[in-house]
Amino acid sequence: MNPQTLDSYIVESTNLGGAGLLDISTSSKLSRERTLTGSLDLRTDVNITGDLSARIKFGGVFQHRTRSYDYNTSSGSQGYSGGGAVVTAIQRAFPGLAMSGGRIGFTNFIYNGYKYGEFLNGDYRLPYPININLMWDMLPVAKATPSLEGYQVNKLGSAINDYSGYEDKSAGYAMVALNIGSQITVTPGVRYQNLTTSYEAMRGLLVPGGIQGGDTTISHSHGFWLPMVHLRYTPLEWLQVHFAYTNTLNYPDYSAITPRYLIGQGFIDYNNHNLKPATSENFDLVVSVHSNEVGLLSVDGFKKRIKDLVFYSHTYLSDLSKYPDLPQGGTQLFEFNTYINNPIPIDLYGLEAEWQTNFWYLPELFSGLVFNINYTHIFSEASYPKTVLTTQYNEDGTYTQVIADTSYTTRLLNQPNDILNIALGYDYRGFSMRVSMLYQDNIFKHPDFWMQQRVNSAKFTRWDISVKQELPWFNLQVYLNLLNVSGENDVDVNQKNGYPASEQRYGMSADLGVRVRL
Repeated sequence: MNPQTLDSYIVESTNLGGAGLLDISTSSKLSRERTLTGSLDLRTDVNITGDLSARIKFGGVFQHRTRSYDYNTSSGSQGYSGGGAVVTAIQRAFPGLAMSGGRIGFTNFIYNGYKYGEFLNGDYRLPYPININLMWDMLPVAKATPSLEGYQVNKLGSAINDYSGYEDKSAGYAMVALNIGSQITVTPGVRYQNLTTSYEAMRGLLVPGGIQGGDTTISHSHGFWLPMVHLRYTPLEWLQVHFAYTNTLNYPDYSAITPRYLIGQGFIDYNNHNLKPATSENFDLVVSVHSNEVGLLSVDGFKKRIKDLVFYSHTYLSDLSKYPDLPQGGTQLFEFNTYINNPIPIDLYGLEAEWQTNFWYLPELFSGLVFNINYTHIFSEASYPKTVLTTQYNEDGTYTQVIADTSYTTRLLNQPNDILNIALGYDYRGFSMRVSMLYQDNIFKHPDFWMQQRVNSAKFTRWDISVKQELPWFNLQVYLNLLNVSGENDVDVNQKNGYPASEQRYGMSADLGVRVRL
């Protein structure tokens, strides 16, 4: 059912005496990242003949990035005998606490001096404000009390997600813009780009009483040649046709390629360090009309062919030969969770239209009006691999599990159906104002064979306002930005029934500042 309907059935209890402290858990995480980048770009103009000239550009870039992540967590249950020592120590440190069945009662933590307000715009209730200070005051007592289960460092949780390493990205390019007369420009070029990654992470095997394993460092390099060509044809002063062929890359998230894995009873969580970047071969054809009265009006048809798209995979495996760094030779069937490159290429099509203009020809009061509108519609269809596990029961009481690999077809991950941007503004001397609207609909968030487990974004409309005024002293400028004026929520919905699957509320934010231009 709809989560709002479910929330309406919940009745706040008037008898909280039976509720008590069951668990204590804390966590902390520290991420570090440092990036050093250097680049060089050179160009020169060459006149070949009267009707043929060229601009030659070449250069390169090098980027060194280091990353580390340290996660620490401690926890313990106060519901068993091992937690008794912690409960006793807290009672001694805080005499007079209400107890509930041998536990510290929940009523001790209710703080009526605070109200949560309208949680998620008042659509959901959030009762029982908590006394945060009391929780923090109890924590040192729990830390200082030796206890088998009451509160201690979670060694597995504090180690299995840690990583450190570096990435080196290097690229070099060369391109030449050939002007053939006054109507045709041809710009061929090529870029070579390489990314070398080296990360250290933990690999572990769950065993009775703990975990076996240690840290492993693995390095990979991925180099690609990325050719491109642009062709611009201007048959008339107000008309331009632009064709572009380009190749682009999308690297997997670094947290998915750290060489971490965890093998447990019947499952394997595996970070796939062999992931390749997704590649996209892109074709664009843009027709543009521009004049003083019209402004700029353009229509762009585009196609992308995407290979090796990275996405999350949940399958069942007994043959682990595709992953030689895992223990081999067994016959156990594992629930296998990882990220993979989609072996099936994906085609994406779209149409984009844009109009930018100002109304300088209107009467003086309206001559400062400016208007921009951009609309994009995307068509996409992608095939995703799927593993089906079937259990067959035999007459002798045994059973056999059969794995079948198949695929299903749906939309491309993280792609919307529609995007609309509109901006209306006014400029007068040193004053400028813009009111803008962003509309997007149906971004595909979670692929799955079953429609009731697919998720996409709901319709989202956001209004922003920006105002700036030039001041007559020292090149000063004062500005005000209001973001998400309407307080639109970011909502994802279940594709089958339309019920909310996720909802986030950011509200409106504002920036007020002074800028100095030197």
